Amino acid sequence: MPIGNNNTMRNCILSILAIGSITLASGQVHSGLDTAAQAISTSCYEARYLLALAEIFEGEADDIQRSLTALQTASRAYDLAAALAREKTTKIGRKALSLLSQQRYDDATEGAKAAAATKQQAAQHLRQRAGRILGMRQAKITAVTNTKSATGGGDGAWPEASTVKADITTTLKTVASTNCSIADLDDGDGPKKKDIKHTTIYKVKLLADRHFDANTISIHAVVKGTGFANSWQDSSDQKGVLVSGTSPARTNFWGAKINDIENTDTPEDKDLFEDGNK
Repeated sequence: MPIGNNNTMRNCILSILAIGSITLASGQVHSGLDTAAQAISTSCYEARYLLALAEIFEGEADDIQRSLTALQTASRAYDLAAALAREKTTKIGRKALSLLSQQRYDDATEGAKAAAATKQQAAQHLRQRAGRILGMRQAKITAVTNTKSATGGGDGAWPEASTVKADITTTLKTVASTNCSIADLDDGDGPKKKDIKHTTIYKVKLLADRHFDANTISIHAVVKGTGFANSWQDSSDQKGVLVSGTSPARTNFWGAKINDIENTDTPEDKDLFEDGNK
């Protein structure tokens, strides 16, 4: 399944709920969150938690497969031993053990395979959301820095020329400007894999879906000459805006700047059983 709009908070919550081992255990975890989830304060930490939880689910699925393989191997071993036995009673005994092992395998197969498949699917959804978060961190704009016009003075003053020109330089900062390490999920800051107790949680911390949307960039362009009715004091003495006169400029100014961008990187508590998005 590709990473995209289908990989929402709802899918993430439903994937965790699909694991049959989840139980409500009052008092076992603080406010419904395990120790690892309590450490989630950024989108990076959410990604670390989701990847660690995915590894746990994958490990549990592998354990189920190994248990099935062990039962099947035991049945075949008893079959072989029965075939090689010389004594009739030994042959009968080993055949009985073979049938018992095969019965255990048959009884466990359907439910166990379904459980393993569910855990694998849940892990896939969690990995996809983590990948979406890490991709978002590369592109999500968190801060804007406007540089004063190169054609003006060091204080942004109006240049002494017949033509007024404002060359604006803007630097955009993304979330990825801060390092997000996922190499060792039991090392570093933030949630640790060893602290995840997924059988006792009933809440998770997830970044709201709206924060994955692209930023809206707005440009504040201003021009004012003598005689203009209003003084745009929010534009005076701003980087990227050339001014004539003392600050705040009340006579002439010209230029443009990109407005500040608001963006949150803080996941929110989501109740697995009461979330309205389900």
